[in-house]
Amino acid sequence: MKKMENYENKTELAYKKIKKMIHDETLTSYQPISENRLANDLQMSRTPIRSALKLLEKEGFIKVVPKYGVFLKDLSDEEANQLYDIRKALERFVIRQIINTISTEDIQKLKKMIDVQKEAYERKDPNGFMSSDQDFHEYFFRIYDNPKMLELVKQLQDRFLLIGLRACKYENRMGPSIQEHTQLLEALEKKNLEEALNQVTRNIKLR
Repeated sequence: MKKMENYENKTELAYKKIKKMIHDETLTSYQPISENRLANDLQMSRTPIRSALKLLEKEGFIKVVPKYGVFLKDLSDEEANQLYDIRKALERFVIRQIINTISTEDIQKLKKMIDVQKEAYERKDPNGFMSSDQDFHEYFFRIYDNPKMLELVKQLQDRFLLIGLRACKYENRMGPSIQEHTQLLEALEKKNLEEALNQVTRNIKLR
């Protein structure tokens, strides 16, 4: 039993480390990394590395090409747009459900998240910004209190993290996102459903 638990812990650790390599763009779609290189870089045996790679491949983050190595699997614009449509529909649905019940305490918590985003923007810290951005959007689903929907949203957020990081780094999306988040909260405070939905639509988009 202990051996099994130890193996699962090592696989989870390998999974997290390789996913960090994806988000840091150490792992790319054009330059493969071999299992041996990953094992050496992460200072782990190949067994948990291989298990973690299988899980990441199943989730669509990477592709493993025999005799070549591991590549990042980029989303096509079509795939990204389809997934963004799902995420946008879910968030618009939840905003409709919570607009009349969202509390002052909830609004204050969301405002603090925006403050964290502003600080990350000033530091030019895309990773810090995206972490708070995810917290901000997930919070609406926490208010709605539907664990299955929250789990799905987390999966979508995770899949889009690299796209978001690139947008922050290369397309200067942090400033506009902060403005959209602020205007969304203002609409929620005023119980203005139409404006709140408009801000969700503006904020959740590929470009």
